[in-house]
Amino acid sequence: MNAKREARQEMKYIARELLRGRVLTLIRFVAPVSVMLFLMALAQYMSQPYVVPEGEGLLTQYFWAFLSLEPRQYILIVIGWVVAVLIGGPALMSLCAFFMPRTSPDKVRAERKKVKADGETEEIPPAVENFSWFLRTDLRNKALVLQLVVEIKKLMWTAFLCGGPVLAIMFMNPRDPSYAAQLIIFSLWMIVGYILAFTMGGKYYAAFYLISQSPEMKIRAAIRESARMMRGRLWEFLLYKLSFVFWYALALVSFGLALIYVTPYRATCDAMFIRYIDAGGKWRMWERSA
Repeated sequence: MNAKREARQEMKYIARELLRGRVLTLIRFVAPVSVMLFLMALAQYMSQPYVVPEGEGLLTQYFWAFLSLEPRQYILIVIGWVVAVLIGGPALMSLCAFFMPRTSPDKVRAERKKVKADGETEEIPPAVENFSWFLRTDLRNKALVLQLVVEIKKLMWTAFLCGGPVLAIMFMNPRDPSYAAQLIIFSLWMIVGYILAFTMGGKYYAAFYLISQSPEMKIRAAIRESARMMRGRLWEFLLYKLSFVFWYALALVSFGLALIYVTPYRATCDAMFIRYIDAGGKWRMWERSA
């Protein structure tokens, strides 16, 4: 078996083992964060305008209709993204701060032995500790700035990789005999561009975990260190994210109810993935025989 695939499976196996018998205990922490993340996604969705393209050239008309929106509709889009930053930054940082310490090698080994012995679960700290990234002004501001910087960087990658085909589609002539072929080519280019932009966004993925463990760390230093850690690991990052597609689909068809399990499961795996990347992908911190 491929070593990287084996590492992903090992993380998921250990995460499921650690969550066994403690899902209900984690609801006190996970449920509020899941609700916040849901509200963030809802704000982004509700802020998107309802555009009805008319005439030939569906995509071309759609883009022109989008550019012809009223000012208040653009304001709604901005508000949606602002709400996403206000909620997403502290919520993500809370998850990182909660699960990162619980995935250290010593902690994992101790917890796994405890679960195997008598099913005992760890007591969840008070909400004040769990949500300090919302409650403390200095931490909240740092989470907001980091989220904003990361979103801007992701947007720049998206514009760089997808801007060309988007502009080409906008100015295509539907009456051109080669319109269909051009539309397919530029649409495929745009899809590949979005995938690449998402992957490049992974360069900043570890910054949240670094700052959650060292709040005094400068944002620029965290982003620089995150880029260093993820260098040569972006393809692995993409495969890791894609390996959760089934769980995302389960959350969707269950109308979000599955998030009660999926959120702590993925957050545990994410924290272990960051430790795995930080160790250069060679450090076997967790063993099934532990």
